[in-house]
Amino acid sequence: MAQIGQGRGGFYAYEKLENLAGCQITNVSRVLPEHQRVQAGDSIRLHVEAPPMAVAIADEPQALVLFGNPGEGGEGLDLSSSWALLLIEQPDGSTRLISRTRYHHAADLRSTLAGSPLLIEPLSFVMERKMLRVIKALAEGAVG
Repeated sequence: MAQIGQGRGGFYAYEKLENLAGCQITNVSRVLPEHQRVQAGDSIRLHVEAPPMAVAIADEPQALVLFGNPGEGGEGLDLSSSWALLLIEQPDGSTRLISRTRYHHAADLRSTLAGSPLLIEPLSFVMERKMLRVIKALAEGAVG
């Protein structure tokens, strides 16, 4: 979880699709020691040109929570989002990785379109499902 992001370990999803959108992603299948220490206030990029998300919570190894507000980057949007990656230990000794994303947008047309669940939720579902499956396979040693 600590190395997730553009210019870091990638997003473990559909690299070619992300790069079609200009993200400049390279997914890795190994631990990158230089990206293992994340602290609140650090920045993590999702896209090379978009404003980064700030690390709101870095509770190693249980939680990584990011918060972003693209309007702060001069985009003219009133849109904010949070992305939480949580590791929950299960009674049987296994661990479950949960990814949760939330969006808030203003009522103006541009912010509504950019933050529309009709656009974001299907795309997020497809990308996060792939990401979770790849991270699971990496953690279990089934990839790389």
